[in-house]
Amino acid sequence: LRDLEAEISEITRTPLSKHVAAARRARAAGNMNFLQCVPAWALVQLETSLARGAIDMQGADAAAITFLMQLQHLIATWKHHPVFPAVAQEFVSDYHHTATMFTLASYMAEHGNAVGFTRQSGERSPDLFVNLSAHKRVSVEIKAKKSLRWPAAIPNESELQKHVAKSCDKARGQLTGNAGGIVAV
Repeated sequence: LRDLEAEISEITRTPLSKHVAAARRARAAGNMNFLQCVPAWALVQLETSLARGAIDMQGADAAAITFLMQLQHLIATWKHHPVFPAVAQEFVSDYHHTATMFTLASYMAEHGNAVGFTRQSGERSPDLFVNLSAHKRVSVEIKAKKSLRWPAAIPNESELQKHVAKSCDKARGQLTGNAGGIVAV
């Protein structure tokens, strides 16, 4: 786990040790799901379970393993992309949004789409874009709502429809492509 912490720190250019310390303090205070920094939470969750001598593959340990495996996969897939160093630190500060963005980019690229990352300029802009041709671009905006993340309860169909509608409304000014847009919730 220490090696993985060092790898994540190096790739994200963020000293993860302070986040791990915060996750340990939160756990000691009774907050078992302190997800301010998901990679730090996952490392502390597994550290605690390993010290106890048991991994629970149905609960929080399974989530921690999934988060860390996903992060390792996305790092291995995208670390050579020119925009990756500028965006990688967001795995520490906004894990769910960043992981969803890179996962969707992976899926689209693997299916032959020319995917690009929008550099943040302070203006409302989409997270990704797909070039359909030299003059046609589709905007892609990611919405990683907290109410749809583990450990939140799974919403019913009506709640899901409300989440999707709200996410689409929030993305309205971010979809700038001249060939339409996609909101990934």
